[in-house]
Amino acid sequence: MALVEWPDRAGDEIPADALTLTLALGDDPTARLAYLSGDPDAWRDRLARSFRVRRLLDAAGLGGASRRFLQGDASSRSYERIRARDKPAVLMNWPEPPRGALLPDGRTYAEVAHIQTSLAAFLAVAETLRARGFVAPGFLAGDREARLLLLTDLGAEGIVAGGAPIAARYLASAEVLADLHGEDLPDTVDAGDLFGDGSPVVHSLPAYDRAALEIELSLNPQWWVPHVTGRPADPDWIGEFRVLCDPLLAALGRAETSWTLRDVHSPNLIWQPGETGRRRVGFVDVQDAMIGPAAYDLASLVFARASMCPRRSRTISSPPISPRGGRRIRTSTRAPSSTPSGSRPPSATSRSSAALPGSPAATASRPIWPMCRASGATSTGR
Repeated sequence: MALVEWPDRAGDEIPADALTLTLALGDDPTARLAYLSGDPDAWRDRLARSFRVRRLLDAAGLGGASRRFLQGDASSRSYERIRARDKPAVLMNWPEPPRGALLPDGRTYAEVAHIQTSLAAFLAVAETLRARGFVAPGFLAGDREARLLLLTDLGAEGIVAGGAPIAARYLASAEVLADLHGEDLPDTVDAGDLFGDGSPVVHSLPAYDRAALEIELSLNPQWWVPHVTGRPADPDWIGEFRVLCDPLLAALGRAETSWTLRDVHSPNLIWQPGETGRRRVGFVDVQDAMIGPAAYDLASLVFARASMCPRRSRTISSPPISPRGGRRIRTSTRAPSSTPSGSRPPSATSRSSAALPGSPAATASRPIWPMCRASGATSTGR
């Protein structure tokens, strides 16, 4: 929403599909008249959704709560921080996203890359993490049909300060990831009847397959190169890029696999003051988790998105550690489940996967495109 003074002077700056609310003086000095202009159908949908949000908050006992915009992400989701006495919460408003442009094979980028659009994906992953003793948003209430969720608030304290990483918190995040990737996690999760409508929340995590990795890597020449150089990537360079990536993608196909949360970078990691062990860091934006290379999330944390200089990233990422006695992430065995007292993990279809040869630490040190030779990232990062 934008508050515009003298909108009649804006000319073409106001989008043609904008919905406009105009306030004018009424007959009484204390009265105001409100005029709605724009697409009537769009106004109807917008107002209907607003009323659904109000009903959800009323049903949860948060009808009189304050509501503040919360910075979201590059999706159709929007967020609000809800405050009412001792009941802090976060509202996730997730309208159905448009399908997107079709690729030559008839699928969209989101479909090839396994970008999730269902509430079940978010809830199943988050509830499983919580049941295993990790920190993720918890389900408080929801409107399945309207795609609204009321979630626990993990706070606003991050792992960076002033644009620079807090080394101890990055190390703690790496340790929590090592703990997570040591878990024997399922391919399919049944989180139960969270909405109370008799329909269980079930989600199967897709594999981070070759096609998904390739389309994620294609964003480099398509977007990153023009952004940095000011011109489209040279076709010969794109060809060399693909040749260089080919054996690296093949190597990732032989790597140890686990849940790959995929978007592990500083905006999605919430520091939990006073907590210990695997509860030191909270995960948000977890719906796109897949079954993929175990080292992917660590590479994403250290290289793909961190706001740090190469020297500092090398300091933080070395030596490889884990909470289990300083050992590297294992490549042949998995830790048993560790469920906190008083909680029950969601029922699941267990995954049986033999560990494959190859060190995740070694995989994480290989460059995946020429511009990343200085940092050695293997995470595609989005």
